Amino acid sequence: SILALTPILAHTGHETTAAALTWTLYALAKASHVQRKLRASLHELAASEPSPPHTLAHLPSAEPSPDFYPRILTLPYLDACVRESLRLHAPVTSTMRVAAPADAIPLAAPLRDRTGALRTHVAVAAGDIITVPLQAMHRARSVWGEDAREFRPERWMGEEEEKEGGRGAQGLWGGIMTFGSGNVVNGNRSCIGYRFALNEYVLVSSSVE
Repeated sequence: SILALTPILAHTGHETTAAALTWTLYALAKASHVQRKLRASLHELAASEPSPPHTLAHLPSAEPSPDFYPRILTLPYLDACVRESLRLHAPVTSTMRVAAPADAIPLAAPLRDRTGALRTHVAVAAGDIITVPLQAMHRARSVWGEDAREFRPERWMGEEEEKEGGRGAQGLWGGIMTFGSGNVVNGNRSCIGYRFALNEYVLVSSSVE
């Protein structure tokens, strides 16, 4: 359950993973059709084992095949649910950067400021703190469509190039900024342990009944 798993993850110092898992369970609880589809996919994987356990939760009592855990980590619908949850419910909702030199940041579309002037750039001075709104970027209808605020894992079930960043923000993973950018063009500050966190998150998610 959420109450049982979250303190365990938080106690080991992975509070963002615990938060991500909590929001994933919340999203699944509100989308019973997604929950059923994911459970069926996981049970199908468990049943494919030479000595299949009753459920994935009982797997430790069995002897999994050498490739079993890699197959969990690449299970298509579980992968889609993970991506969609981390898009919609990013554990870190924003981050901040400090401008080194003065600069002008171009806007995607012109806007009028409170004086009525039309602006195409935002001027920043050296030392200004800039907030990067990760959650807002992940929920932008202009990027993700009119259903941007809906939990719909199927949006990740398209072509491989779409899953790996063909849409969404330019990020380290999945076309989203949950783990930072990792790109030298727009700042290479990113989560150095993102792959470990993902593996932990996916494996725990797969064992929840």
